[in-house]
This record gives sequence, C-alpha cells and structure tokens, in this order.
Amino acid sequence: MKEKIIGLVLLLCFILSVGLIISGQKNISMTGFTYEIIGLVGLLVVLFVYNRKYR
Repeated sequence: MKEKIIGLVLLLCFILSVGLIISGQKNISMTGFTYEIIGLVGLLVVLFVYNRKYR
C-alpha cells in the first residue's frame, strides 16, 4: 500500500513538473525561466527517488 501511495505522489510530481516546464516555455520572461528551472528540479527529484530503490 505504501509503495502505491509513493508511486502516485511521484506521478503527480512528474505531471506537475512537466506542466511547469511547458508553461515556462510559453512565457518568455524571467518568470517563465523560473518555472522551467523549478520543473527541471522536480523531474530530477522524481528521478532520484525512483532510482534510489534500485541502488
């Protein structure tokens, strides 16, 4: 049960991060760049958490 909840949270974080990157691409300004960086950090966190169990 715990693994399913973690998987769901990771999926939501992934979707949110991709959404931030896409919205940052549409907004050409410092705000858009900030959204892209936050989205990239979110994707890296998801990747880190996913790979951690296969260490």
